[in-house]
Amino acid sequence: ALANGLPRTIVIVALVIALTYLNYRGLTIVAWVATVLAIFTLLPFLIMGVIALPKLEPSRWFVVDLENVQWGLYLNTLFWNLNYWDSVSTMAGEVEDPGKTIPKALFYALPLVVSVYFFPLLFGTGAVPLHRDLWSDGYFSDIAKIIGGVWLRLWVQGASAVSNMGMFLAEMSGDSYQLLGMAERGMLPDFFAKRSRYGTPFISILFSASGVVLLSCLSFQEIVAAENFMNCFAMILEFLSFVKLRIKYPAASRPYRIPLGSYFSSDKKDMQN
Repeated sequence: ALANGLPRTIVIVALVIALTYLNYRGLTIVAWVATVLAIFTLLPFLIMGVIALPKLEPSRWFVVDLENVQWGLYLNTLFWNLNYWDSVSTMAGEVEDPGKTIPKALFYALPLVVSVYFFPLLFGTGAVPLHRDLWSDGYFSDIAKIIGGVWLRLWVQGASAVSNMGMFLAEMSGDSYQLLGMAERGMLPDFFAKRSRYGTPFISILFSASGVVLLSCLSFQEIVAAENFMNCFAMILEFLSFVKLRIKYPAASRPYRIPLGSYFSSDKKDMQN
């Protein structure tokens, strides 16, 4: 019923308004909501892993069929799932002692993210018979049903929807504060730097929300391809800027230091400071 047409549009707009309001109220609310959503999202996979342990057949992990892999879609999706680590820098001005807090957060986040992808796949492929033709969108909920029953399937489906809400909150926060920082540096019109009574960049938040609504008419694969295309250019510009700033301003004060020798790298200038 929500796949297309007016009902789909109404639901999308309603969700965008609700999640945009949370960003409007401030990063503290966003952080707490994202934490609750993350716990709700991860718990069913943890439970599924515990239930699946006696059913694991490790031999299934080594069955390889590289000829039928859709490499373009696979790499696009993989890149989309594992990028945007640099988005946290846009909110450095809102973080207490970012020079210590952000590296510590990234240090703990990296193994957590890897585990979230690795172990569910490990249990999903090892605990059920291997049928490659069944592995399509939404198949993890079927795996949950096979392993734990209907209740676990419903939880995984709910977790899938909730996780997208969490990614929406995080992405909007990063994008809106990036627009704010660019406006404060004179790279964008001043109105992007206007803050609400809660201290949030409400014009930038509204601009980001409008982009989400416009992109919602595209398919998931189209959105992933478009985001990856733009993000590749952003990363190229980011690293070129890093090299240029290293050469042009080697002694400038910077809040971050890349842990490599001075010959290979230097402090990275925080674009939002």
